[in-house]
Amino acid sequence: MIVQERLPKFASRYFKANMEVKTPRTLYGYAVDLTSFFEYLEDTNEKSFEISRMSISDLNKVSASIIEDYLDYSRTYMDNGETKMRSDSAIKRRYSSLSSFLNYYYRLDMIDSNPATKVIPPRISSQINIPPKNNSNREVIDFIYHRSLEGKKAVFQEKTFLRDATIVTLIASTGIKVSELVELNIEDVHLDELYIIVNARKMQRKVYISESTAQTLGRYLSERLTVIAEYKHDNALFLSLRAKRICIRSVELMIKKYSEAAFDGKEHLTPESIHRTFRNTVFNQSKNVPVTCDICGLDSDTILQYYRPYIDDYERHKGQNFNL
Repeated sequence: MIVQERLPKFASRYFKANMEVKTPRTLYGYAVDLTSFFEYLEDTNEKSFEISRMSISDLNKVSASIIEDYLDYSRTYMDNGETKMRSDSAIKRRYSSLSSFLNYYYRLDMIDSNPATKVIPPRISSQINIPPKNNSNREVIDFIYHRSLEGKKAVFQEKTFLRDATIVTLIASTGIKVSELVELNIEDVHLDELYIIVNARKMQRKVYISESTAQTLGRYLSERLTVIAEYKHDNALFLSLRAKRICIRSVELMIKKYSEAAFDGKEHLTPESIHRTFRNTVFNQSKNVPVTCDICGLDSDTILQYYRPYIDDYERHKGQNFNL
């Protein structure tokens, strides 16, 4: 019943195709997870994703950044007026359900791509994931510039240290997502005006950068313009050693490599954790949801899901120190 009543009409094809290979319990779990995704789409993009009117072609409008925002939004939920956190395994299950659903239609050539493949699912960990502090980000950048990795890794570091330091600096100082970073083109950089153009959800937004970040980006850009990229990768800002646009996975592994070396394996930074550090800093300094949304490129629902308990506490206590 949930498939017919709460999902787009075309979704029934996916469930019929999997009736013989998945258990009814698994399919029910997929239906619940997919319902939450389509309701999120409808709530945040009313005109573009109305469930009752959606067609398969509308899935082409779903981007990696939308999926990232959805997983971000799914982190918290309300239970009897209390905000609770979902585990990494619950978030990864939602990702797997959505990825399987999109991949089915992609394999049948009914949609152009599966954007879920561009999203890094959360790793399952028994430890609480605490966002690193700003000084951790600085230590990793300092390591890239002034210290060396061991063995063969040092050879690659010598070739890519300027690119790697620029990537970490850009994420740490602007809070852009890794999916946005890998899509940056050379023409998106405006050093004189101190901003870059970020493309997200088929929309463009200006992200302002500091002078020190502009200097770092400028040094890398001077080197990048001397590299002849592979065909169709000419405009890419960040390139792999094969002269192709760098991918999300490569950025993930690069940051992991340096953070493990910098902290002797005691701390593991990711693009997402660096992004969260920036977002936490912006919110803690401003205590302003619209400002945090605008600077971090997130919707208000996502920010409220993360910071509602802190906002309520701030509202309760902000007037206590006032004395006539």
